[in-house]
Amino acid sequence: MRAIAVVAGAALWLAATVHAQEWPARPVTIVVPTSSSSGSDIIGRAVSPRLGALWKQAVVVDNRLGASGAIGISAAAKAPADGYTLLFTPNTITMLGSLYKNLGWEVEQSFEPVTLLAKTVLALVVHNEVPARTVAELVALAKSRPGQLNYASPGIGTPQHLHGELFKQTVGVDIVHVPYKTIAAANTDLAGGRTQMAFVSVSAIMPLARAGKVRILATIGEQRTPGTPEVPTFREAGFDSLQAESWIAAFVPRGTPRAIVDRITRDLSALLANPEFQQELTRADLAPNTGGGGQKELAAIVKADVARWKKVISDGNISAE
Repeated sequence: MRAIAVVAGAALWLAATVHAQEWPARPVTIVVPTSSSSGSDIIGRAVSPRLGALWKQAVVVDNRLGASGAIGISAAAKAPADGYTLLFTPNTITMLGSLYKNLGWEVEQSFEPVTLLAKTVLALVVHNEVPARTVAELVALAKSRPGQLNYASPGIGTPQHLHGELFKQTVGVDIVHVPYKTIAAANTDLAGGRTQMAFVSVSAIMPLARAGKVRILATIGEQRTPGTPEVPTFREAGFDSLQAESWIAAFVPRGTPRAIVDRITRDLSALLANPEFQQELTRADLAPNTGGGGQKELAAIVKADVARWKKVISDGNISAE
């Protein structure tokens, strides 16, 4: 019986290896659950022609929007586990399970981690007429005006929303969440003064900052960003507990053959090691993952983030339903 099991196992390994060698035999889709010009979309569109040339197959970006990313992520979770569907998603994927009761998927059970792609630099931004020049001054202002300051986000359960909630819980202020359907709509109202503050990616807010409509008080990250060298990090501003980084990563449906997952990981890691590709992401105010680590690193990040945001969501009594 032992010999039969060994033979059967070898046959399965050989079949998977042959399948991986034949892959891809048709176009590959990258599902992006966020809008065009978002960090996930920028990376997807930077990656697709390069992987297409490497794999000699078309690699297509498919933006699936709605429900703070849940629609796109759900579509990827239901896709066949054959290597022809990739998911490029922000860390919203670690938040949604605590916001919805019946998603039909769980990040650690439904997806295979491939690799961390980049970190998204979020910034705390205020409308230019808000009389606060530092994070400490904003905290003092919010405490003096409980319930009077609004913060914008592109929807309930998005990283921008939950970073605002983390801010509320950590520094003890009463600010009101105003959800929008897109980051563009949220930024428009922030620029117009209809909301007073937001956590938003540096890349998305820089045009408004340069136009003098908003002011960036601090950024989340270990170092100041190249685009905002004058802006301190939260650690430098004295708020180390707000250093919860946002990120973008690649996943495939659970059950995708290991040889294919490994190949996708290697090919994406090679792109991330390319200086030209790194510069392209850096110009978009994204911090490319150049440290390697691959699947195990991403799995550890996912596990930690699920726990962190579950607590924030529970403490804030937040639900998307």
